[in-house]
Amino acid sequence: AMSTQVKHTSYTEKNGYVWRQRYAGGTLAITLKTKDEKEAAQRSGAMSIRFTQLEQQAVPFTSMRETLRAYCDDLYRMAKLAFLNMMMNLVAGNPALLSQGQILTLGIQLLRFQQFSQLHQKLCKNL
Repeated sequence: AMSTQVKHTSYTEKNGYVWRQRYAGGTLAITLKTKDEKEAAQRSGAMSIRFTQLEQQAVPFTSMRETLRAYCDDLYRMAKLAFLNMMMNLVAGNPALLSQGQILTLGIQLLRFQQFSQLHQKLCKNL
């Protein structure tokens, strides 16, 4: 793993950026699900803030890891949703950009994604 310009991360060709932090005698290592430096920097910053909040509550190591993993998944989902929305808006403004089939695929992806997010929020509320 290579050290990077992005704080608290290492980088491998296979997994992209990984956020790392020492905690309670161990090391938390969470894949940021990106190979893009700017995206990694944003996610790493968000992860560090979330870590600091949880650290103040002195949560156990495994809880810390699971909570941060779930949080990272949320960051990834929000980024993907924003991207899909942007694509849909782009296409709406200029339909000639994509074929009908591609538009349909994007629409289906977006719907699935929103249903998944809503389901996920419901589950989180019930926890």
